[in-house]
Amino acid sequence: MKQKSLLIIEDNRSLSIAISALAERCYLHPVAVPTLARARQALSQQNSAGAAAFDVVLLDIGLPDGNGLDLLKKQEIPAETHIAVISAHGDIETAIAARKLGATHFFNKPINFESLEKFLTEYSQDNTSSKSSRQTPAGKQDEISTPPLIGASANMRPVFQHIAQACTTTDPVVLRGEIGTGKSHVAKLIQANTTPHQNSTFIATAQTKPEDLTTHLIQNPKSTLLLKNLTHLSPLCQQQLLVILDNLQDQAPRLLVTVDDEGLHQHSLANRLLPDLYYRLQVLEIRLPPLRERSDDIPALISYFLGELDSSHTRQLSPELITTLQQYPWPGNLHELRNLISYLLLTHTDSKVLYPHHLPAHFFNQLPHAPKDSLDSALTSWVSQKLDASEPQPTYKELHNKLEGILLNILMERFDHKPSHLAKTLQMNRSTLRKKLSGID
Repeated sequence: MKQKSLLIIEDNRSLSIAISALAERCYLHPVAVPTLARARQALSQQNSAGAAAFDVVLLDIGLPDGNGLDLLKKQEIPAETHIAVISAHGDIETAIAARKLGATHFFNKPINFESLEKFLTEYSQDNTSSKSSRQTPAGKQDEISTPPLIGASANMRPVFQHIAQACTTTDPVVLRGEIGTGKSHVAKLIQANTTPHQNSTFIATAQTKPEDLTTHLIQNPKSTLLLKNLTHLSPLCQQQLLVILDNLQDQAPRLLVTVDDEGLHQHSLANRLLPDLYYRLQVLEIRLPPLRERSDDIPALISYFLGELDSSHTRQLSPELITTLQQYPWPGNLHELRNLISYLLLTHTDSKVLYPHHLPAHFFNQLPHAPKDSLDSALTSWVSQKLDASEPQPTYKELHNKLEGILLNILMERFDHKPSHLAKTLQMNRSTLRKKLSGID
C-alpha cells in the first residue's frame, strides 16, 4: 500500500518538526514548508509531476506572507484532500470560516497532540470512503461523522480536554449539565472515537425494562451503554444493571451516563441512586456549561446553526441581534438557540438580515434590564476577553489595576479633572488619589 503524504504549512520550525515526527509515527510521509509561496510551489510540483495530490494538508492560518485560508478561498488544494487548520486559540470566527471553505478539523494553539494524532491516524488508513468527506452535502454525512462541538470560551476548554481523555479510555464517563447543553451529543462524540466499543450502542431510559437491558448486554458484549438521565431509572433497573455488570466482568459494556446539573453525588446523597452504582460509575465527570456561562461562543454557534438551517446560505443576523442574544439567559440552552434561529428563518423569509425587532415578543421579557446585570455582563465579558486573548495570562493585580484605572478615568471626567474635588466628595485620601492617578496609562 502506498504511503500517504502530509503537507505541513507552518512557519514555527519547532512546531513543524514536532508535527513531522508525529506524522511519521502515524505512517504518513510529511513535507513541511514555512510559507504560502512554498506551499503553492509544493502543491503545483506534485500536481505537474502527475502524482496524486497530498492526502492531508495541515494549514497554519497566520503565515509570514499571508493568510493560510487564501489557499482554500482560491481552491488551490484538491477537493479530495483532507484539510485541517491551525490558529491561535479562541479564534472561533476563523474556525467557522475554515469549515465553510472545506476544512474538516480545526486545532487551536497550543496544539493538543493527542487530538492531532487521532486526526492523522484516521487519515493515514487506506479508507477510500473517507476521501469524499469534503464533497458530502450538508446533512448527508453517515453515522460516523459526528457534528462538531463548537466552543472557544474559557468554560469550554476543560470540556474539550476531558472529552479527549474520555476517548482514550473505556472507563465510565458521566456527562452532567442542564437540559439542552449537549450531553447526548457529547456521548455520541465519545462513543464514535472510542474504537473498542463502536460496534453497538444501547440507550437506556426511565422506560427501559430490566429484561430488555439484560438481553441486549448479554447478546452484545463490549458494546456501549448510554444511560440517559440515570437517576430516572427505577431502583429495580439500577439493581439489575449492577448484577449484569458484575456477571459480565471483562465483557461489560462501556458506560456513558447523562445526568442533570446536580451530578451523581447529590443524587446519591438524596437516595435517588444506589450507592454501589454511584461508586461504580463515578470515574470521569464532564460538566457541560449552560449557554449563559459561555456567551462568547454564541456568535460561532449562530454561524453553525445558520449553515445547517439556511439552505440558501444568504441569511445573516445583524451585530445588534447577536449582542441581544448574548444577553439572554437561555434556559433551554443549545436546543433553544437552534429553535430560535429556525423560527427567525421561517417567519421572516423576506429579510436577508435579521434584527432584534424580529424576535418574538416574549423573548424581551427575559432580557436583563437592571444596571447591576448590565455591569456584571460587561465586566464578565471584559474579564473573559482579557483572559482568553492574553498570553501569558494577566495576574490578578494587573486586572485590578486596569479596572481601577478605567474607574478613575471615568471619575476624573465626572469631576472636571479636579482631583481635590473628587477626593473630598468621595471621601478619598488626596495623596492616595494622586499616587493612583500617576500610575494610570
